[in-house]
Amino acid sequence: MILTFPTGQEVDVVFDEVAHSYVVAHRLADGNLSDYRPTHGITAPLAVVPKAYLTPWGAKVGVEALLEYLRVNPITPEHLEQFFIDKEAYEQNLRTDDGKPVMSYYRFAKLYPWFSKVKGAYKQKSKEGQEAGTWLHKAVENFYRSGRKDLPIITPETQPVWDSFIMFDNFFKPQADVDGLEFLVYSLLFGYSGQGDFRGTMSGKYCIGDWKTTNRSQQNQDGISTEYFFQLGGLAQAEFERTGKWVDDLFAANFDKEGGEPRVAWASEFGMSPQDCARAYISCFNTYHMIETWDYKFKKR
Repeated sequence: MILTFPTGQEVDVVFDEVAHSYVVAHRLADGNLSDYRPTHGITAPLAVVPKAYLTPWGAKVGVEALLEYLRVNPITPEHLEQFFIDKEAYEQNLRTDDGKPVMSYYRFAKLYPWFSKVKGAYKQKSKEGQEAGTWLHKAVENFYRSGRKDLPIITPETQPVWDSFIMFDNFFKPQADVDGLEFLVYSLLFGYSGQGDFRGTMSGKYCIGDWKTTNRSQQNQDGISTEYFFQLGGLAQAEFERTGKWVDDLFAANFDKEGGEPRVAWASEFGMSPQDCARAYISCFNTYHMIETWDYKFKKR
């Protein structure tokens, strides 16, 4: 997609589906495009943002997976004691007199399949969440591009989250720009690329929005965190560079995978402007690259 900036500079931004990354090419003085070069995505710098809710969530998912296994396959005290003996032998790589491992990885995994299942439960849950999010993003994009005529194929698994989205649409009735759905951005100043979910008008404001299907919890009952507004700030910064204008506001909308009411939060609700969100993102951007640079130098010393 060709993006044109106020200076007349043109940049072609392409998302590489295979590498799952962005590449960009700049329009040269002779009218040709430069070679396409990779650029990091907008979400990479957000790795520096603390995610306090992830640890209790991961622990909860692991415990639930263990309890589910034990309900069908109860473990005796003797079996549990042997598990810890074998686990120690495996982790410390203990060897017999002839040099063979007392407990190999493959034997341990075969004897205790539940252990790896519990350890990897959060990954499986996260993958399922990503799949639900991908489905919803595509369904919403097609729905809005068709003028709300094309409905997705609904399954029992996707019905609840779609119902939650429809409640949102019926209430807010957002109107996207012609090119305001799943739109690409590129920052000339900072060199990052990304994709926004929505750019257009909602609640009388010209805004950028983000669709989310994050699980809700007691710690985060809306399924929305400040980190989302940092990412939205990165989108707002890139759009400001392209248009020379700031949007009025930024919002995150969470659609409940259980079919509950959608949750919508505006940056302005807690005193953040799009400029504030952009500054927060740029702070993450600078910190991320400082850490990457010095970590690399430390390892190469």
